[in-house]
Amino acid sequence: MELWQLALGANVVVTLAYAAIATRVFRAVHASGQWRTNPLAVATGTIFLTCAAGHAGHVEHMLVPHTASAARAVWDWHFVLIDVVTAGVGLRYWMLRSRFGSLIRGASLFEDVAVRRQEAFDIQDGVVQQLATAKMAFELGDQAAGLRALEVGLDASRRLVHDRSSAASPAPRAGTARPGELRRKVASR
Repeated sequence: MELWQLALGANVVVTLAYAAIATRVFRAVHASGQWRTNPLAVATGTIFLTCAAGHAGHVEHMLVPHTASAARAVWDWHFVLIDVVTAGVGLRYWMLRSRFGSLIRGASLFEDVAVRRQEAFDIQDGVVQQLATAKMAFELGDQAAGLRALEVGLDASRRLVHDRSSAASPAPRAGTARPGELRRKVASR
């Protein structure tokens, strides 16, 4: 097998894999109506689409008679290695899909702006407003009302954390968490 033939095969795989990834991303964006509100998803899909188009161009150049000899001569082992690795990455993505289904289903592949906004409103309504009520009650000398507002705010905070953490992933089974795994990434203030 000549190097250009290996390059041709790798570029076909890259084209198909990356076009499929772009299609999956764009379908998720379309299904969730996030074309204007999720520029990261649109940009990610576009990156995969343009990579697929570029590699399809390589395939075309190696097969079309008037460009084939020049295109085939360009592929030395460096370019072939890069194309084979790129094809491997595309294939690896499709093999990992089944293991990380919750991450690639629908628009959940990307941060849903509407969900984040609703979470912020929930925190404002359930926690921050209760803290403000408690502060005002304490300043006015009404200890009982202040303590009630703090309890309501703490309950709302616990509920929000529980809802978000149980929705994100199931609770770890006893003994499955590794040391340090549940540690915060940023210190609390």
